[in-house]
Amino acid sequence: AVNLDRLSCGADLGGGGRRGGGFKLSLPSLGGGKLPKPAMGAVAGLVVVGVLGFGAYQLYQLSRPGSLASDGFAALARGDHRAARQAFQEALTYDAQHDEAQIGMAEVAVAEQKDGDIRRFVPNAVKAIPDARRRAPLRLALAWVFLADERFRDAYNEAIEAQDDDPTLSGVDDVRGLAMVGLEEADDAYDVLKAASVFSARL
Repeated sequence: AVNLDRLSCGADLGGGGRRGGGFKLSLPSLGGGKLPKPAMGAVAGLVVVGVLGFGAYQLYQLSRPGSLASDGFAALARGDHRAARQAFQEALTYDAQHDEAQIGMAEVAVAEQKDGDIRRFVPNAVKAIPDARRRAPLRLALAWVFLADERFRDAYNEAIEAQDDDPTLSGVDDVRGLAMVGLEEADDAYDVLKAASVFSARL
């Protein structure tokens, strides 16, 4: 029978039982199963490069929304609503809850009077904006949308919030008065509308 433990040609597979004849199968040694030092150094280097590369990618992913939002506000400041919207939308693909991008989308929506985007972005934007005067026109725009949706109580309340944020904001009494008409408070609505300095262009 073949002795598999020894696996030596000539010792068990031939030579009429003679021992020590023929040749033995041998494999190169790696020095006790350890990689050579140069190979270990190369592997360690690849690991370090991989970790650093992943960290850089993560940092890029985290910083990209803020960078895009900054580009969006710059475009908005020069009146390029299309470029601003594209930048804010791309920022939201990285972080759907990014505050600055949501604020930017809300301000573009108000500038373009896009009611759908006002409904979508303004409620979150006004929560994220610490500056009351910056919040006020967004609140007023949302009040107009509520008015169009016949949500008269919400329109009235949002107009009051806008006025609280900025007492000098024009157009608040227009919304309040029309909301009161919808709420069947006609007498009070007449007084409010009469006091309004200018009717909004949205009427």
